[in-house]
Amino acid sequence: MPLTPGTADVLQPMAAPTVVQNATGAGAAITYNIVPVNEAGVDGAPSPSAITGANNAATPNNTISWVAIPGASAYRVLKNGALLATVGAGVTSYIDSAGSSGATYAAQASQPAAPVLAASMFLDGGKPTYSAAKQGLIPAATPTDVFTIIGSASKVIRVLRLEIVVTSTVATGAAIDVLLLRRSTADTGGTSTTTAFIPHDSLDPSATAVFTTYTANPGALGTIIGVALRATKLMPTLATSTATDFPLPDRAFWDFGNRAGKGIVLRGVADTLAINLNSVSLAAGASMSIAAEITEE
Repeated sequence: MPLTPGTADVLQPMAAPTVVQNATGAGAAITYNIVPVNEAGVDGAPSPSAITGANNAATPNNTISWVAIPGASAYRVLKNGALLATVGAGVTSYIDSAGSSGATYAAQASQPAAPVLAASMFLDGGKPTYSAAKQGLIPAATPTDVFTIIGSASKVIRVLRLEIVVTSTVATGAAIDVLLLRRSTADTGGTSTTTAFIPHDSLDPSATAVFTTYTANPGALGTIIGVALRATKLMPTLATSTATDFPLPDRAFWDFGNRAGKGIVLRGVADTLAINLNSVSLAAGASMSIAAEITEE
């Protein structure tokens, strides 16, 4: 979805990025610009352009690098004037492996006015909302990322809720680490399954975000932004029970949609939210169930 157009922010001007072509060919030249974003989410002026020579769609294609500026909370990478990716403040390079440009871009120059809510109104109730779940996931030994939500080229994705439960068929088990990570590039490789997000309203369009679970670790993890957003430990819950034994599940339940401020927002196909198990193996007989709820706009 295009960002709200408006005047540029007052962040200091950026120098033109540098581009290293990792593959060349007979294709047309490509133009790259970097846009800094301030703490309020307001876009500054785009940097001067860096223009490649002849280029093809080999993967990886071009490496774009830039110099960080004070006050920037994120950077947007523009390719031929379109939004290719948004990365965090600590990131100063990006590998473009896309065969085409990204989403339509217009600068975010002011914060939207807060709505006046009537007593009967539901916050964000008009946005298309989707849920997806995976039951019985058995990750790889020494697992890394076991679940990701990947953003969309055409929509802004807001993650509302995540829920994780670990069950086991045996009475002995050890706590597992569960980390919630933000990545500026998607994982690659591994053995994964994509589960469709289901719309809460049958009149809403199909979801464009991607819900993926891994049974073999990704071959290459995406670039992490900062450190973990959330970190917890989960004890497996005994899956079998008797008439007098009803074990209560130990669950991680993260709710990002119940606040007046901004929750977790994914912009672009490189923007990724991941569940990582910190290389702590699940005991024999243990499996995971993961559920997620998002909106798209």
